[in-house]
Amino acid sequence: MHLRTFCLVVLAAGLLSTAAPAQQADEQAPDPRLDQKVSLDVTYARLSDVADMLSKQSGISIRAGSSERDWRVRDRHISVRAKDVRLGDLLDNISELLRYRLARGKRDGQFTYLWWQDKNQRELEATMLTSQKEESAGRVYKARQAAFEAADRALAMTEAEAQQLREKDPWLSFLGGTSTGRAYAQLLKDIGANNPDVRDLLLRDRPATINLDQASALTREAAGKAVETSMFRGYMQKGQEDVWKTLQPSSIRVMPMGDSASGVESSLGFGGLIMILGRSSAQQNFPGMEALGGVPMGMLPIAGGESAVGRFFGRMMWMLEDGASPQDAQRKLSAEFENSAAMASMLSRKSPTEDTPPTTGPLMRQVEIEKMPGMQQMSLDFDHKTEKKTLDLLTKATGGPVILESFPGMIPACAFVPPGKQPLAKVVIGFEKAGYLWELKDNTMTLRPEDWSLRRSFEIPESWLQHYRNLIKANGSLTLDELAEMALALTNGQIKHTLLTDRDFFYIASSLSADIGGPCDLLRFYGTLAPAQKQALSAGQGLSFADLNDDQYQRLGDLMIERLGGVEIVDGSIKRMSEESQKPAPQRQLVRFEFSAHTTTGEKPLTFSQMVVLPDAASIKRMQDTMDKIQADQEKKTKSQAESAAPDKKPSAP
Repeated sequence: MHLRTFCLVVLAAGLLSTAAPAQQADEQAPDPRLDQKVSLDVTYARLSDVADMLSKQSGISIRAGSSERDWRVRDRHISVRAKDVRLGDLLDNISELLRYRLARGKRDGQFTYLWWQDKNQRELEATMLTSQKEESAGRVYKARQAAFEAADRALAMTEAEAQQLREKDPWLSFLGGTSTGRAYAQLLKDIGANNPDVRDLLLRDRPATINLDQASALTREAAGKAVETSMFRGYMQKGQEDVWKTLQPSSIRVMPMGDSASGVESSLGFGGLIMILGRSSAQQNFPGMEALGGVPMGMLPIAGGESAVGRFFGRMMWMLEDGASPQDAQRKLSAEFENSAAMASMLSRKSPTEDTPPTTGPLMRQVEIEKMPGMQQMSLDFDHKTEKKTLDLLTKATGGPVILESFPGMIPACAFVPPGKQPLAKVVIGFEKAGYLWELKDNTMTLRPEDWSLRRSFEIPESWLQHYRNLIKANGSLTLDELAEMALALTNGQIKHTLLTDRDFFYIASSLSADIGGPCDLLRFYGTLAPAQKQALSAGQGLSFADLNDDQYQRLGDLMIERLGGVEIVDGSIKRMSEESQKPAPQRQLVRFEFSAHTTTGEKPLTFSQMVVLPDAASIKRMQDTMDKIQADQEKKTKSQAESAAPDKKPSAP
């Protein structure tokens, strides 16, 4: 047996030795077609589309992905500015930037090329993802921890001492120098000291609810005082003033925000919101509040005193204390967030080049930078116009090709680069402060975000998105089942960082977002139900808890605990009510779910309801038109500001 195996090995080695020289020679043979010059000017383009463009220009078969289903390679987005560059160099630079391999094959006597990701590269990406998640979580954790520390500092002061800090630290001054602020500070301190589970959930990016009927007397008292000076009261519609008087605080909703991959929220020191909700017999005057669990009576930020968000809210709350309306206070302060230079300073990250500036080399070359779009266009740049202008800036500055791994929702790097004549090093420093890694090699600049692996984890296959675009186009809306499919298939990060940045899905993502109390968890629960269970929801007494499997009951339990708190549930049911129209937009369909839980302590079941808005084509179109108008107004305003800031050009004398 051993002799036979040995003979087979020797035979195989012999065959390989005769084939290897021919194969090796084929692999090392030059391909003169790679020396041809090509040009490419694309923004946020899929790698598969880039491959098709280059194939068409060069006549060479260039493909992306090991198969049509390899979407993680095929749907990778890049932006390229390259004019008359060698094709082989461009292919290699794209491969190095994305950390993909460029394989060469042969078909019909001609070499072919394929971008693909091998196992080592996939494992590296997974390892980087773990590291980048930890870094992102650490930034957000720090921002939220600062809120508890600010509350402790405020309560340690007298009101007179805190009021003296009004100009220097308005948020800390408000927390310690007003009765409303001290009540909120006490609320934060009580959450930290007496509700450790809620505090830990917040610090770990999970929402939580405190039911005030189960809370301590100190927490209830603090919640009542915290809504005495409330911005929500100023937004009450005419005729609803009396409704406010009937509201009583019933729960506290802790909503973490700031897990953004862009780092915007954590850089501004924004960790989320604490919302005090109320209930009354007049709640029917506030449609759509079921998702939150009550009517908003008070909302204050989770922020440290020295943060940008803390300063903003501190000044706003002091204006309210002085008698200003919420609208006036917000209008006076909103200009601060439209100041691109100030925002860039707040969001700036560490720059290695600034710490160790070059003294010689290509980075010392002087370049002229024109004024670029500001920070205000960041959240509405559905068409990637700001990225296009950023690439134009870099191409002009470097004088060579620029290749960028592209993601939606990035902080506009051009906002970090001041206009005027300056060394190229200052341009590079601006991109580092915006969160980019870069490399300048043979006059070609390649860039990618520092947290590129984290951002890749938020991406969604284009074929999957197109499926739902086609459904909306064909049927005019999405059904409840289709919306549940979306929620169940996607993570919160994919909803926030991909759907919310897509013009076609902005409306849907806004209604699903967990940040604003959306029905994502309810839809995910619904998405796990079998057809017979869904039928039971609309029949008779509804779907009994006893008819749920373990996974379904666990998902239901998360919803119940969120609303009912610590009670022992022995039985219950869920019922889907008939769809109804929401005024004043009758085409928007709502589905109401009613939950009823029997406990060991009460004769009457505990109940609550939650609604899901079914998106339709008309609503989506209205939202798109609104967002387009906002974006157009911002671009018009930016252009007007640039023209007014430019020196007057008087006609020369004849």
